[in-house]
Amino acid sequence: MAAYIFAPVVSLKQGYDPLLLFKKMLGGYINERIDYSAKIEKGDKVATVSLSWGGSGDDEIRWRYEQGVRQLQDELELEVVEMPHTLSGTEYIYNHPQSRAKDLMDAFLDSSIKGIITCIGGIESVRILPYIDFNIIRQNPKVFIGYSDTTVSHMICFKAGIQSYYGPTILVDFAENNGMDRYTVEYLKKALFCEEPIGEIIPAKEWTSDFCRGELKISISAGNANPIPILS
Repeated sequence: MAAYIFAPVVSLKQGYDPLLLFKKMLGGYINERIDYSAKIEKGDKVATVSLSWGGSGDDEIRWRYEQGVRQLQDELELEVVEMPHTLSGTEYIYNHPQSRAKDLMDAFLDSSIKGIITCIGGIESVRILPYIDFNIIRQNPKVFIGYSDTTVSHMICFKAGIQSYYGPTILVDFAENNGMDRYTVEYLKKALFCEEPIGEIIPAKEWTSDFCRGELKISISAGNANPIPILS
């Protein structure tokens, strides 16, 4: 699962090449040789980071973060640690993109940390870009997981030449009130723990389309389009 497929539908409709657009945003060069070696094992240490919205540290949301961490530890048998600013709260996280980037860089530099999981998405993690050291990421490949606004960080990983996973975050899939979905747990374990290819991905037996009405035909590329107006 290399994170080079994330491209906004709006760019496709306007006739732009999404990959060229991201190359421009990320300094003109993207490493097309991807390191797929990073995996984790039971008992490994993983770090949580707030690269977008900082709600995990807010009093009214903190319970949800703790629930996500607890279920992550129980289901995947991993040790979870926070980086220094993970729980600093919405206001601090918004006002200090350099601190967000430092948490990410420090997590990659820490040899005891084998994986990095984002707390949630947001809308402006693009502001961490000036503080990213791509060499640190390239030289210290780790499992990296997140979605939505974390698309920016996936492209950072791609430029650095490491695989990343567009997947669950602490406040959402890991923190489901009735426990993590078994389908999510199954494929997370296959993706993160196993050396073998995932193989055929069987559609989930349970899903919802409650809010889907009518017919829609579009071309879809995985990722989040929100950061694009800011980046471009």
